[in-house]
Amino acid sequence: MKFWQQKWRSMNGFRRMILVVLALMLVGFGAAMAAAQTRLPFISDGEGRLTPKAEGETLVYSGQLDGGQVRLTVRPDGTAEYQWETLTYGPYQLEGSPEAPVSSALVGPNARGVTIRQGDRILFWGSYDPAPKNVLFTLVSDGAPLAERTRIPVEDAGQQEHAPRLIVLCQAALREELHQGDWGVFGIGALLTLLVMAWVLLSEAVFQFRASLWARGTGGAEPSQLYTTVEGLSWMVVTVLLALLYWMVLTRIC
Repeated sequence: MKFWQQKWRSMNGFRRMILVVLALMLVGFGAAMAAAQTRLPFISDGEGRLTPKAEGETLVYSGQLDGGQVRLTVRPDGTAEYQWETLTYGPYQLEGSPEAPVSSALVGPNARGVTIRQGDRILFWGSYDPAPKNVLFTLVSDGAPLAERTRIPVEDAGQQEHAPRLIVLCQAALREELHQGDWGVFGIGALLTLLVMAWVLLSEAVFQFRASLWARGTGGAEPSQLYTTVEGLSWMVVTVLLALLYWMVLTRIC
């Protein structure tokens, strides 16, 4: 304990600040991740988002999409109605369907089956992957990938422009299965944070190790002003990048 106390006292204010910020990010985003797991996630089309709110047994998502106010109402039986400004779409029947085709080379292992009906018509029967990787797709139907911006077909062509996007209705259909935040990627971010904290804490030892790689007999070498400045800037840049990584992890729907 004495060693760490002496180490802390020997550090300047800038190094202490970086360490405190990194520690607060790790604890704060960890707590936010844990809290996010206990509530229903928001719905996003990649540009805007809809925030859920319970009204009795009905779940109401509201927010801004397509440049207008949207209200998506989902009842316990999966019946959904989508309203964009004064235009109303639906009702639709939303179902998470294990029997829908998800075993496709076009989707990843996290894809879920979804069925969307309107009356007797099946508007979508396929798979939805909330976090596709590499060259895989978010939406696949009848063995073919669909663009993420694809909208539900409507009979009135004049209303097609603001019809709900498939990706929005798929998230509503899987509202009980999806969650906000990715613990796997958060773990990577936490490991990187601890490594950066060790770098800041043991800066002198890191410099001596680097110097020993450059030349022999540099045990008593001191870092130059340029080295110290570049190192400090590196800590700042890495801290900002880690904050962005944590934010992306926290807002990711899986």
